[in-house]
Amino acid sequence: MKLARALTLDRLGSERPCLGAAFCTYTFDPAFFEEHVLRTVLRLGSDPDEQPARFLDEARAAIVETPVVCVVDADVRQAGRRVPYDLLEVDRRVFHPKLIVLLYDEFARVLIGSGNLTRGGFGGNTEFFFSRDLRYAAPDDAVALREVDRFLARAGDLARTRGTQLARIRELLDVHIRDTPLPRAEDRSFLIVDTEQRPLIEQFLAVIPADARITRAGALAPFFEQDDGDGDVSSVLGTLLDARPSEGATVDVAVVWDDPAAVTPPGRPVTLEEHLGRLWSWQGQDDERRPTLRWLTPQSIGPNVVQALDDGAQGRRIPRDDWDSAITRNEAWPLARPRAFAPAKKLEAVATAAGTFNLWLHPAWRFEDGLRVHRPLHAKLLTITTRRRGRIHTWLLMGSANASQGALLRSQVQSGNVELGVVLVLEGEHSLKDLCPELVACDRQSVELMEREFPEGRPDLSRWIESACYDAAASKLVIRWASEGPAPLGAWALHYVGHEITAGPTVPTELSTIEPFSLSPASAELMLVTAGEEYSVPILVRDLAALPPSAGLAGLGLRELLALLGRRIGGERLSTLRIERGAATTDTVLDAIFGEGFGPPDVFRAWWAIAEDLASPNLSVQGVRQRLSGALGAGAVWNAMEDAHAKGSLSREELWFYGAELLATLRAVRWPVSPDAPLRARELEEFVSQLRGRLDAVAPETSRRPWVQRIRKFYEVGA
Repeated sequence: MKLARALTLDRLGSERPCLGAAFCTYTFDPAFFEEHVLRTVLRLGSDPDEQPARFLDEARAAIVETPVVCVVDADVRQAGRRVPYDLLEVDRRVFHPKLIVLLYDEFARVLIGSGNLTRGGFGGNTEFFFSRDLRYAAPDDAVALREVDRFLARAGDLARTRGTQLARIRELLDVHIRDTPLPRAEDRSFLIVDTEQRPLIEQFLAVIPADARITRAGALAPFFEQDDGDGDVSSVLGTLLDARPSEGATVDVAVVWDDPAAVTPPGRPVTLEEHLGRLWSWQGQDDERRPTLRWLTPQSIGPNVVQALDDGAQGRRIPRDDWDSAITRNEAWPLARPRAFAPAKKLEAVATAAGTFNLWLHPAWRFEDGLRVHRPLHAKLLTITTRRRGRIHTWLLMGSANASQGALLRSQVQSGNVELGVVLVLEGEHSLKDLCPELVACDRQSVELMEREFPEGRPDLSRWIESACYDAAASKLVIRWASEGPAPLGAWALHYVGHEITAGPTVPTELSTIEPFSLSPASAELMLVTAGEEYSVPILVRDLAALPPSAGLAGLGLRELLALLGRRIGGERLSTLRIERGAATTDTVLDAIFGEGFGPPDVFRAWWAIAEDLASPNLSVQGVRQRLSGALGAGAVWNAMEDAHAKGSLSREELWFYGAELLATLRAVRWPVSPDAPLRARELEEFVSQLRGRLDAVAPETSRRPWVQRIRKFYEVGA
């Protein structure tokens, strides 16, 4: 068996609208996430390079209607976030899972694997992902989604701040699966595991039948534990062999091999006799005459034939003339002793305990589709092959965990990492080479194994800020400071889009409030500047529905709102008029739309358009909230009408009449049949309840005008 090859981004796209998206990652590149991942998931049409301003406006409008959250490790995320999705940071422990959850109307698409939300994680590296569309109505799928939901809940609990979008996503998932019955245990084809309470290896071994004999075990990973003991077998593989003693088992270990010389001819003469037993690169061509590369280790030379081992350690007989000709054409060359990162002492101890030990190199440099690429190993995989009652199975643990003690041998309660993986089983025997065919066999004695050295990182002084929360309705930014940080904080300043917004000589003991404050489409983060260094701080939006979808549509007046919501003018045109042409030109266009002034037909058009949107099956629950209470929703129009009444341009009777008609229009909305209909109805009921109270406050007097009482009875408001 070979794992299916595909671009991870290709698995994220769908013809169906995404109703909510949650991501967990270790390293995080906001520019890549926004321009590629978010663009694909939310089906954004603008090009981020050719149309950057339009792209950011489109992205903001999309997340206002679709909840999106990223939970990341605070220590390794990058700066540069522009779109205000919820970005939640975990700083109390190593947060290392890689999870994608996309909610659709009938199923959730779940990806669990090794790739971070970076360019490397989505194509630059060799990554493994488990990808499955889990149907809400299927019992075995629903129980997996419950496991995913529990993990998301725990990830939210670990985050420095809670945000708002994770709760909305979990609530939406819950209404789709709460009534799905539990499956029988034997019906499950895979198991989702994490490190909350038990080590991953313990859970992996618990799935394998106790009477099954282990015949093969394998580990493929870019990072291993350190050689912290001489002859120590308490490594990941040593634990596997010790937990299930199986005499004569084969052990496979695959490690990163990053050597550009593997794809670059040396340009100097060599002879075959001088380099027997060495690993050779041999360049050829495929059927389309594109360059390819294979790996051979010559063992012996006969009069006419060279005996060699190929990359799978299988014997090959190659004509001596062919080999010499390849050397002459500079198409075959020996490589220097491979250098790889792995704990030499621990591997030696495991090799001694194993029946057979195979070391595999993963070439980071190779040819793909005729192109020279650098695609280092970042995938993580444990395999166990068993024989039981005459049947052979291979069990896989794939996900985020490296072959280290902190990832696999310790739970979170034992100070281990936060990790996530999937356990599944395949019929028959499948080696690491079968699952990852680019691996190259190599004698372990000919490989130089080295320890990785990790540079010291600077203290992250952004931890002095617990949260930066933006209230779009009040145009206010509130910053909450921590009582302690990773290092002393001296004089500091907070910058936003290149401008200082506040500063101080030491850490504040109270909230810092900046008002008025407007969230620019160009940035959704602050910069804490101290001692010449910059530290990014994500801004969380208190209520995304109150956030205007673009800067050009912020602070719309009553006529602008009626024209926009009544579909008399498009949002992009109105934004362009306000930004590029100014108020005078905008007023001229509105005069052409409304004439001397707006009237009931103009208001009714807006109410009917809102009701039509609310009844759409493609509108998310958050979209319902945006249409009702958002910056461009019914509530915004009503607020503008109340302001017009206060200024004397709208009578009390007109205000009440328009509000009563809005109430009647909303009561007539019929939701599409779907599990989330109760959530939609709840949003509507909350809005209607508030509107009814405000209507009562401006109800016209009826004692001298009995006909008004009949109108109130007709609208069922205050009658």
